[in-house]
Amino acid sequence: MTELVEVEKSTLIQYRTGSKRALYRLVHNPLGLSSAIVVVIIILIASLAAVISPYGPGDANFGALTQRPGTAGYLLGTDNLGRDMLTRTFWGMQASLLVGVISVLVAIAIGVPLGLLSGSNRYIDAVVSRLSDVTLAFPALIVALGLAAINGANLTNAAIAIGISYIPVITRVVRVETLRISALDFVTSAKVQGAGQHRILSRYVLPNALSPLIVQVTMIIPTAILMEAGLSFLGLGLQPPMPSLGVMLAEAQQYFTVAPWAAVVPGLAILLMCLSFNILGDALRDALDVY
Repeated sequence: MTELVEVEKSTLIQYRTGSKRALYRLVHNPLGLSSAIVVVIIILIASLAAVISPYGPGDANFGALTQRPGTAGYLLGTDNLGRDMLTRTFWGMQASLLVGVISVLVAIAIGVPLGLLSGSNRYIDAVVSRLSDVTLAFPALIVALGLAAINGANLTNAAIAIGISYIPVITRVVRVETLRISALDFVTSAKVQGAGQHRILSRYVLPNALSPLIVQVTMIIPTAILMEAGLSFLGLGLQPPMPSLGVMLAEAQQYFTVAPWAAVVPGLAILLMCLSFNILGDALRDALDVY
C-alpha cells in the first residue's frame, strides 16, 4: 500500500509540473494569450449583461426605429422596434455562452464515464463503440435539430440537444486516452500492487486524460454557439422577445437593406466568440502538447 501511495504522489507531481509547463507555454504564446484575454472579456460581458447593459433587452423606443450606430444613446444603433443593439448583443452573447457551457456539461457528464468504461472493459467497449458509430453517422446539427424539434423550442432544450449530439465525441476522446494511459508503466505498476479498477480510473487515468479533454471542450463551445445560433434562427432555440444572436439575425433579414447593422452586429459577435475559442483551443493544444 505504501508503494502504491508513492506511485500516486509521483503521478500527482508529474501532473502539476505538466500544468505549470502548459501555463508557461500559453502565457508566452502572444496569439494564445490574446485569445484567452478576449475569452475572459466575453465571459465577463455575458455574466454581467444585466448590469452593464444601458437598457433592458426588450425595451422598445418607437421614436427611434432603425437608428444608425453612433446615434445619441445608441452606440450600435437600434433595430426595427427601436431596441438597443448593444444591449441585445450583450444578452445574446449571454444566451450563446450559456448554451455552450450547458451543452459541454451534458456531453462531459455522460461522455466521460462512457469513455472510461469503454476503454477499460472490452464488452462495454463493443456496445458503446457501435452506438457512437451510429450517432456520428449523422451530422451534429441534424441530431440537435431533431431533438430540439421533439422536445420543444427553448434555450434549455437546445443546449441539451447540442450536448447529446457531442456525447460520442467526448466518449471517443476519453476512450482513446484510457486505452493509452492504461498501457503505461505506472498504471501497470499500480495494478501489480493491487489497485482496483475504480482507483486506477479515478487516480491515474482521468487526471492524465484532462489535457485532451480540455482542448476538446474549447473546440465544442464555439461549435455549440454556432449551432445555437442556427437553431434560434430556425425558431428552435431561444424564443422572442428574449434576445439571441440567432434570433437577432433572423429578425434582421427582413429589413437588411434599411438597417444592415442589425445583422452585422450579431454576426460579428458570433464571429468574435467562435474565433476566440478556436484560437484558444489551438493554443491550449500546443501548450498541453496532447497531439
